[in-house]
Amino acid sequence: MKTDLHIHSKNSDGALGQEMIVDIYTSSGDVIAFGDHNTSELDSLATKKADEKGVIIIPGVAEISTDISEDKKIHLVGYGMTQLEAELEDFFQRYSKEKTEQAKKRCVESTRNPLKLKSGAQISISFEEMQEYFPGKPTYFWNDMFTILADKFNHSRRREENPFMELQDARGLLLGLKETYEKFKDSCIGLEKHLWRTDHPIKHLPINKVKELIKNSGGLICLPHPGQYKLRKKEIQEINPDALEVYSPKNNIHT
Repeated sequence: MKTDLHIHSKNSDGALGQEMIVDIYTSSGDVIAFGDHNTSELDSLATKKADEKGVIIIPGVAEISTDISEDKKIHLVGYGMTQLEAELEDFFQRYSKEKTEQAKKRCVESTRNPLKLKSGAQISISFEEMQEYFPGKPTYFWNDMFTILADKFNHSRRREENPFMELQDARGLLLGLKETYEKFKDSCIGLEKHLWRTDHPIKHLPINKVKELIKNSGGLICLPHPGQYKLRKKEIQEINPDALEVYSPKNNIHT
C-alpha cells in the first residue's frame, strides 16, 4: 500500500490532472489526498477512476494560504473539511478570480515582452491558449506557461533542439521555478525579469482565522513544508497544528 497525503494537480500548480495521477501512480488499497492551493475540488473522473481501482481519496483537502504576520506568509493544509465554511469557500473563489486576473495581465506582458532565446526565437503565450490547455482552473501562470511551451516544443522540434526538455525531471514532472531559472539563466535573455516579476499580492486570511475555518469545516490542521518556512520551535507550538508534515521532496534536514 502506498500513501501520499499532499499531491498537487492541475487544479493548482501541479503538472498532471487528478484523473491521470490516480491512473498512473496508484493501485488498489493506496490512500492519497490532493492538497491543491486554495481549492478542495475533486474531479469527478478522478473519483470515479479511484473507485474502480480501489484507491481511497481523502475528501475536503486544501493547502490554504495564510498571513502569520505582516511580512511572513505560510500555508496550512486542512484535511477532511467535508462541511466547508462559507467564508473559506468565498476566499477560495476570490483567490481563483485574482489568480486568473494576474494570469491575464502576465499574458499581455508576455506578448509585449516575449521571452527571447539566444537562438533568436521569441516565446509568448496568450490567455486564450492558456485556458485551452487548463480549462476551468485557477491559473498559475509560470507553471502553466512552461507546461504549454514544453508541449509545443515537444511536438514541433527535434529533441536535441528543444530548449525546454529539461523543464521536466526524470518522472516527467515539472521542475520548480528556482530549478527552472538555474537551468535556463544561461539560455534565455531576460528570463530572470520574467520569472521573478511580482504581482500585486493576493490578500490572504490571517492564520488564526484559517485555523478556525478549518476546524469549523470539520477538518484537521497540518503544517506542511518542513524547513521551508524556517519556523522556530516556539512558532510551531503557537500554531499548534494537529499534524506536522515530516517530509517534503524540496526540503531535507539541512534546509
